Amino acid sequence: MDIVTKIAVFARVLGANSGYEQPKTRREITMYNRRFLELAQDEIEAQIRQMPENYTSFDFYAGFERKYPQLYEDFIRIYMDRNSILDRPHAVQIVHTQLMHTLNDRFHHLTRKVRTVRNPKGGEMSEWTRI
Repeated sequence: MDIVTKIAVFARVLGANSGYEQPKTRREITMYNRRFLELAQDEIEAQIRQMPENYTSFDFYAGFERKYPQLYEDFIRIYMDRNSILDRPHAVQIVHTQLMHTLNDRFHHLTRKVRTVRNPKGGEMSEWTRI
């Protein structure tokens, strides 16, 4: 399965809140969460502006959770309410992914992903820079 097909399947799983649009080519892939923007565009932008010049994905969503705990819980509820078999840890994981996709797609004028770094908890995460 190619990357475009994988993303299309992922977007269908996320449902109507995803801002995913079927691309004609790989370069046209856009992915963000429309509902996140509706609920918290100003807060997401404020959080970006408060981040240090270089930061990780973890730094961003942990800071967002601390500063806007109600919005963060609203994001989690979007996924838990939609899917009764989805547990909280998996809903949180989806929220983190969608939040960072939204930053990358809709706030590229304020921040950019610069590289992938090792996550101390295992796996990888993104490193970002403010513009």
